[in-house]
Amino acid sequence: ITWSGALPSRGSSVQIAPGNFAPGGYISLAGLGIDPLPVDPIFGGDDEQILFEDLPALRYLGNEHTALCMMSNGYLVLDGCRPPYHDIPYLPYGLPFLPDPAKPNNMIAPFWTDLDLASDDGYGGGFWYAATVNDGGADWLVFEWENAQRYEDADTAFTFQIWMKVGEDQVFFTYDRLDGALYLSVVGAENDDGTAGATYYYNDGEGIETGTAPEPGTVLQVSG
Repeated sequence: ITWSGALPSRGSSVQIAPGNFAPGGYISLAGLGIDPLPVDPIFGGDDEQILFEDLPALRYLGNEHTALCMMSNGYLVLDGCRPPYHDIPYLPYGLPFLPDPAKPNNMIAPFWTDLDLASDDGYGGGFWYAATVNDGGADWLVFEWENAQRYEDADTAFTFQIWMKVGEDQVFFTYDRLDGALYLSVVGAENDDGTAGATYYYNDGEGIETGTAPEPGTVLQVSG
């Protein structure tokens, strides 16, 4: 018996939809006593990235990961960081619908936009956090952007999180404070080569807006 053809890849279908999970929704990491992550004095909270390695096994779209990169611009990249400014071809000139084969791929993006965190340079606002949280029965890795300010827009503040259940393919977005227009932003996720993904919300800042904008209290689940 012979057969030829392409086997379906893992993560060949991605969905983002309202969901429910054990922690219930947004939980402030600062309120749990977690300290903010540092910002690099060179970048000053703008276009920053932090590499997390040797993590407990995380599953995303059928694949296991032990490293990821947290980006100040409101998303994670699984498996590690790329050179700084790797999303600048898009920002501030426009963002893509996901999936998109162009890098960065393997993205989890609760609110991808041009954010500028507080730093010693006196610009920007807000903080970012990462912690392991136990809900009484399971461990979650939680990544939070708290009161993050849009670049050069002091009247904005956005608070949102990613929750990833350790050892299981469960990923959730939670939202709290969303002060300011959601222009030039994407809520979405994609697989490791950008061939499959989903865009839950898209706003190009120039009149094209599709999907459902997240609101305070929204919980979304990423699955595939």
